[in-house]
Amino acid sequence: MSKEHFFDWCVQVANSGKVNVVTMSKEHFFDWKDSTSKSKLQKSTPQAYLQDMVFICFTRGNFTLKKAFAGNTIELNCLLAKHSKTGILTPNCRTYNRGVAIDRKESLLLKLRPIIPENRI
Repeated sequence: MSKEHFFDWCVQVANSGKVNVVTMSKEHFFDWKDSTSKSKLQKSTPQAYLQDMVFICFTRGNFTLKKAFAGNTIELNCLLAKHSKTGILTPNCRTYNRGVAIDRKESLLLKLRPIIPENRI
């Protein structure tokens, strides 16, 4: 049993078989395009900086945020006009894997095997 299948089996046994583990593949990742309007973001008052946000609520049709837990919610319209009217289309799935190739990973492990402790392999 490989490491990936062993992990799936452990999760299912720990949850009495009520959980189905889905192994992620390249089809689960999408190439999203940025559909925000830079001018709308710059003109918004107050400007939406990630460091200032404490609460964000996305509901169909609007986007609200809070800058303080006790404060009021602020509605922010930051999408391009064409995406505000028609909505954001689901992008294409990735067609290639990113990261280290399997053969490269195996060769690195073979080279590092003398250094790595037995319980870490």
